[in-house]
Amino acid sequence: MEQNRQQFEGSLNSYYATPNAKVDRLARFILALSAAVACEELSTLATSALLQFPVNPGTIGTQTTIRTAEVVLVDGTGGGGPLVPAFLVPAQYFYVLGAQLPATIGADQRFRMACRDNQERLLPLLSAAFDDGKITHRTLRFQRSSPRSIWRSAPKS
Repeated sequence: MEQNRQQFEGSLNSYYATPNAKVDRLARFILALSAAVACEELSTLATSALLQFPVNPGTIGTQTTIRTAEVVLVDGTGGGGPLVPAFLVPAQYFYVLGAQLPATIGADQRFRMACRDNQERLLPLLSAAFDDGKITHRTLRFQRSSPRSIWRSAPKS
């Protein structure tokens, strides 16, 4: 009798193993999407944005002494509030950067991680996502309306 029960439990566990694994994987992607949308909204509340870029992209040589430049965008009103217009980083970027993170990492921490990450790690991830069509050149945009209108203001591809 005990052996039959154990055999039944083993069969039951193996029956549910594959669907449970699929559900766990899907739940992680849904959490990543939800966190990405939250990170997009957090980006509209930023009080500053740092842009780093090469001075002469594509040139190799020692003729220039300054290879990169930085620009810091700040609120021009002096009120210390969010940028106007809001500098919105679309959810697609945050999704690409956070899809493989554990479910224990919340949206606030994902946002901080994305903002503080280095270019050497981000560039290959974002380039691969661009090549795969997950993000496009039309994805990044300035949002002039309320942060609550996140998906409605996205341009159609």
